[in-house]
Amino acid sequence: QKAKKELNLLRENNKLKRVYYNVLRSDFLELLTIECEKVLVARHQDCKFVIDDKNVHMIELLYDYMIGKPEKINPNKGIMLGGSIGCGKTVLLKGFCNLVSSLGRKSITNVHSMQLASIVAESGVNERLIKMPMFIDDIGKENESVKNYGTDVRPLTELIAMRYDEGSWTFATTNYKISTLKEKYTPH
Repeated sequence: QKAKKELNLLRENNKLKRVYYNVLRSDFLELLTIECEKVLVARHQDCKFVIDDKNVHMIELLYDYMIGKPEKINPNKGIMLGGSIGCGKTVLLKGFCNLVSSLGRKSITNVHSMQLASIVAESGVNERLIKMPMFIDDIGKENESVKNYGTDVRPLTELIAMRYDEGSWTFATTNYKISTLKEKYTPH
């Protein structure tokens, strides 16, 4: 009975980590477009965000992820978008994360991978960094290792491994191929 009670408590805690949103597809598309345009304006690129044949499939998957359709995309995993420089992956995923945050149930922290080295050097890989929902932009551009009180640490490798073990919400972008990332970090 004790083991069953512990299992049920773990399941309840997991439900608190992952939030599904009840939003109409048309509202999602409108809100996502606005959030992506806000990202563009903040980058001094005052232009329209366009949904076209190059991004519509990914946008549909983001919608399915948001409303919790496991037959389309696993809602228990994070999302990483890869592609060449300037293809719009950061605008799209940052806009998506901002939309999720704006809906008020979960706030996703945005951080560039190059900032991680200084954050870890200052505070180490702490519980807050491990547990909070996070969007990491440009994985692969950061310093592979930094000194933390004289010890070499690999900030992104350690952080993602700990976040994975915790089941934390992680979103990321990269310009690198999966094979390159596996060599650089480990298969995880």
